[in-house]
Amino acid sequence: MVDQRESSYPQEGVDRGPSQRNAHAEVHEHQVIHKTFQPLIGPHKELPKDLAPKLLHRFSSSEGYALAPGVIPLLRKLKAQQASNPSSAGQVSCIITGVITNSDDRVTSVLSSCGLRVSPVRAGVQFNVSGAVSLEKAEYDIDLHCISYDIGVTKPDRRIFDAAEEVANTLRAMRCQDPTAAEGDAGPWVKVYAGDELVKDVQGAWAAGWNSVLVGPASDTDSREDCTKLVDCRTLLSGEIFRRKGTALMLKAEGLQDFLEWLTEQCA
Repeated sequence: MVDQRESSYPQEGVDRGPSQRNAHAEVHEHQVIHKTFQPLIGPHKELPKDLAPKLLHRFSSSEGYALAPGVIPLLRKLKAQQASNPSSAGQVSCIITGVITNSDDRVTSVLSSCGLRVSPVRAGVQFNVSGAVSLEKAEYDIDLHCISYDIGVTKPDRRIFDAAEEVANTLRAMRCQDPTAAEGDAGPWVKVYAGDELVKDVQGAWAAGWNSVLVGPASDTDSREDCTKLVDCRTLLSGEIFRRKGTALMLKAEGLQDFLEWLTEQCA
């Protein structure tokens, strides 16, 4: 169902106002659901009228999703380390976390219902930097989200990664109180994207100049010479692994929790 929606409406939401986008999306979602389930019961039977609304509600909240174990405490520990030690020499001085996804604008409600503190900042949606809920001081688990619904392209298109980087630069400028950072001129920084799909996530991010991390069990990356296993380099510092400039790295981790634990140790 998701693949059908993406292929039919890859830029859904673009050039429409919020109410138009929501109405259009809801109609299309009902159509996709009915086209998916109708063949399963036959042409002469009627689907339950509440099937589409119930499915849409389920997948607009934590009912249809589960966070990887340990994500929330690890994200908060990562942010707490930055807040308590923001500018130590040789250490990470600014950490910005975000979500880049092929989805629609229900992402915010899904993440919030899973217990994450989600910033209102969305790539592709204009926001007032000076009055945006004191963004430079707010405590968010997710600082920004970049969704195909707003950008008009889906991963692995590099434009969705570029859009996320542009917003991240703006947030970085606010936190560092350096306006040049909004144009990416405040010096190089490490961009890392973690995902569970080789082509859309890892290769897409890598082609856009991000260090990329494939999280999950053994896969076809195990035989790739250009994909480094986290287990083989746990004793190295992140600065020795991830590139600020030049060729980005593809890394393989057994799970998101495994990667976040290592990253938290690196940023301590």
